[in-house]
Amino acid sequence: MANENKNLAKIIELGLNETIKDGSFDKLFNQYFAEDVARANLTKRRIFKIEAFDESANLPLNRKELWFTHTAL
Repeated sequence: MANENKNLAKIIELGLNETIKDGSFDKLFNQYFAEDVARANLTKRRIFKIEAFDESANLPLNRKELWFTHTAL
């Protein structure tokens, strides 16, 4: 069962990476969430930068395409 989960996780990750590359992820995200993001008034909010915690070593921080920014819409 554990190997099946690992294989499934790899397949899902590959699929998500493909949607990011071809732009369909952003298109789908914007289709469903653009209005919510606009209502959030992100340009008028304060941003607090918090130093990364220990688990951040597992986060792909260098892949900017994985992180939402209000300018992405």
